[in-house]
Amino acid sequence: MRGGRIPRWAGPLVRWTGLTPIAKVSPEGLLKVAGGLLARRRAPEAFARFVARRVPAGQRWRLIVGHADALADGERLLAALRQRLDVAEAHLVDVGPAVGAHAGQGTLVVGLQPAP
Repeated sequence: MRGGRIPRWAGPLVRWTGLTPIAKVSPEGLLKVAGGLLARRRAPEAFARFVARRVPAGQRWRLIVGHADALADGERLLAALRQRLDVAEAHLVDVGPAVGAHAGQGTLVVGLQPAP
């Protein structure tokens, strides 16, 4: 689609289904599609479940949630992650202009780091 965030053929499918794409940064530093969510109203909670299922159990985490002009959704995501993960430290921040410009308004970002 315009801006290159998703392929042109996927635009109508995403709009029709309400699919929310999820991307992740690979160990090589490349942005890859990691999955998608079919949850409009409960997207922050669904995103938290998606993240929690993919991280090792028994680990304490440093956590950062970023949002692009979506403070309430960011707060919901942070709360849902706190319920599912052992969080040593957490922050909620506005994303920078590069993420906002490329991913768009309403984008949520999660960063995790093992806590010492």
